Amino acid sequence: RLDRMATERGQASRNALFLPRVLELCGIPDNGPLAVLELGTGDGWALSYQRPDLERHAVDRTGEFGEELRARGILFSTCDLSSQPLPQANASVDLVMMNHVIEHIADPGTVMEECRRVLRPGGFLYMRTPDIRRVKWTFFDDYTHVRPYTPASLAAMATAMGFATSFIQASDHTRINLDILTRGRFRPVLFCGGLLAGAEIEAAFIRG
Repeated sequence: RLDRMATERGQASRNALFLPRVLELCGIPDNGPLAVLELGTGDGWALSYQRPDLERHAVDRTGEFGEELRARGILFSTCDLSSQPLPQANASVDLVMMNHVIEHIADPGTVMEECRRVLRPGGFLYMRTPDIRRVKWTFFDDYTHVRPYTPASLAAMATAMGFATSFIQASDHTRINLDILTRGRFRPVLFCGGLLAGAEIEAAFIRG
């Protein structure tokens, strides 16, 4: 059904349905000129969505997928997020996405400052990261994980770096797919928290 939904929207794969959902959650109109940047983009699945006037930027530490991403019309750059400034210009981006990236960065202050710099006023920073309260010590089963977060600590860091909280909720990959599949109709139930809540934090913060 997800593949069919993507086809109905003129998209090549179900991955293309992810970005429109993020835009909807943030209240960003999905029309007209729009610049989106993903940090730690990997193979670029989260930037699969295509439409006129959508400018897609990708940054990663290595160029492993660079050629493939450029062939898909994505503006790709290499950058070590922990030590280098982003190549994007000041106030040039409407949305920055970090899908399971922030937990890999020992000192996130530089990255948050750079996100704020490249975002336009009122732009959004969207993040997903494991919730240490739920995953507990399995967080460190991935040896590249260096900094765990709770919803409160993630929000506090964003506030300290000059962002305001747009939303923060318990989530996971399955709930996100169900949310897309049901077109957001069961969102209050899927992301209500509690004992059966998802094991990751999904949040967005607004640049002041």
